[in-house]
Amino acid sequence: QQGHTVNTLHHADTFAQYLANKHWSPPPHPYTGSTTPIHPHSPVNMQPITTAELKPIIQQLKNNKATGPDDIPAEAFKWLNQDNLHSLINLFNDILRTGHTPSEW
Repeated sequence: QQGHTVNTLHHADTFAQYLANKHWSPPPHPYTGSTTPIHPHSPVNMQPITTAELKPIIQQLKNNKATGPDDIPAEAFKWLNQDNLHSLINLFNDILRTGHTPSEW
């Protein structure tokens, strides 16, 4: 605290006090800076995903990397045949259309 050592038993309390009084406290005076966004609004493309879009993205996935929570390696996506690729695209487009992801995820 204020450059002084703190007993180990008081570390958590001292840190909590710092967060409450310094880190999360309101600024000393009202903000008077710019409120103009840094970047202009850019619309998100919500059109259905196509094979032409997904194939290059899948090819960019790196091999021999750790899997994510789904335990599916990147190579598995690269090995998809056309039927399975279309099933994946249909799944993604259903998520875009409905806004709901499968409960298994």
